[in-house]
Amino acid sequence: MTMNRRSIYIVVNEGASERTYLQSLRSFLANRMPLGDDFCPRLDLIPRVTNGGIGGGAFPLVRKTYRMCRQADRHTPIVIWVDADIYVRNATADERHNAEAYSKKGSLPDFCFSVMNFEDFLALHFDDDLFDQWYDAVAATGHFGMPLSGDVYARVFAPIWALQISRLGLPVVEYAKGDLPVDFISVATVGNMMRHASDTRMQALFRANTSSQTFAEFLTNCLRELYPETFGGVNPLWFGSVNVDNDISHDMESIRRSIAQGLDSDSDGD
Repeated sequence: MTMNRRSIYIVVNEGASERTYLQSLRSFLANRMPLGDDFCPRLDLIPRVTNGGIGGGAFPLVRKTYRMCRQADRHTPIVIWVDADIYVRNATADERHNAEAYSKKGSLPDFCFSVMNFEDFLALHFDDDLFDQWYDAVAATGHFGMPLSGDVYARVFAPIWALQISRLGLPVVEYAKGDLPVDFISVATVGNMMRHASDTRMQALFRANTSSQTFAEFLTNCLRELYPETFGGVNPLWFGSVNVDNDISHDMESIRRSIAQGLDSDSDGD
């Protein structure tokens, strides 16, 4: 089955890890997934990094990058994907400023946050047993209430990451931000992400930290809508407004219709 519709988004993101993930996802969708009638990927997420360094998700940098992208392209919807940690931790003056500035963000679209950091999002791609192992280990540190610093978090995350990479048959190297094995993105790992994003534990964390959709929920609904033959069986994850520019409705109405149909189907099965 082919589809005429194609959805394109600019994704403002904070650094090398998000950029590498989006580049890998674009390659996967272009080379491993069914194309549309125009022989192009049905979903295209174009990365635009704020500054590629530590602190790239700070509100002033995100706002500046968003405005530059909107000035350069007046039509393509923009999604903002950043870590939540520096918006919820409030441990420094800069972090408190981020939270306050975001509460007064004006016309900027709601941010699509990772859980706390990018690695939390990456862990959603793990096999079920390793996802459970990751969740238990990270939850025990209190990370979901007071996000850990990067070096402390890495000591918890890295061993489980190595197990997942080994299980995929990929070369096991020490985890480093901005690096992602070429074949990490697959139908199986993306399917894991979509399923684990609906886990009741993750949904509780998502809603505890944001009243808008997370990036995992945004991506899940896009893939579910645009690749129904592969991901159509995944439940929709977001029922509110979609986190794109307020004056653009690029294919959003069809996504909302699909979500509503999914809800109706779920109700019929109860």
